[in-house]
Amino acid sequence: MPASVDLSGLRRQIERLGKTQKAAEQAVKRARGTLARRIVVEARRDIQTEYTLPANRITAGLFTRNNGDAVELTGVGRGVGLINFKGSGGTRRAPVRVQVKTAGAAVVYDNNYFRAKGLNGNRQIFERLPEKRRMTQGNYKGKVRNVIRSTYGPSVAQMLRRPGRSGRLADTAQTILRDEIDRLGR
Repeated sequence: MPASVDLSGLRRQIERLGKTQKAAEQAVKRARGTLARRIVVEARRDIQTEYTLPANRITAGLFTRNNGDAVELTGVGRGVGLINFKGSGGTRRAPVRVQVKTAGAAVVYDNNYFRAKGLNGNRQIFERLPEKRRMTQGNYKGKVRNVIRSTYGPSVAQMLRRPGRSGRLADTAQTILRDEIDRLGR
């Protein structure tokens, strides 16, 4: 469910200040643009306090949409690969260690987890499953091998849905709008 901030109060406030209808519409449009641009950064900062993801990976999973007099912040629902989180190991001798949350300890995975390039060329952490099947692609095409699958952590949408985050972002959005109203009202 996307977080939404209503801008209809801003429209009434500007009209009360005696601005013309056209100037009021322009001010609302500018405030909406400022909020849409800045709320993504604030959400990213809030998520980074809890998760060990780089800023560009979080920002890639957030987008805003102007919906009438509201600005909606939405997160992408696809899981984030474990390789994007803080971690080490995954070579022949060292086990994979991944720290998803900043407050938590790193999780050590057994020898069935490893880092490698997938068929699409992207590096990922894979899990080797016990069942076997005949390979249809890659270097081992036609041979019977263990099935592997890439591993994922929480999605940006799940991170955005954490308890308390929507309230903090709504308060931040109201502060951004208040400051923008003051700036545009001068």
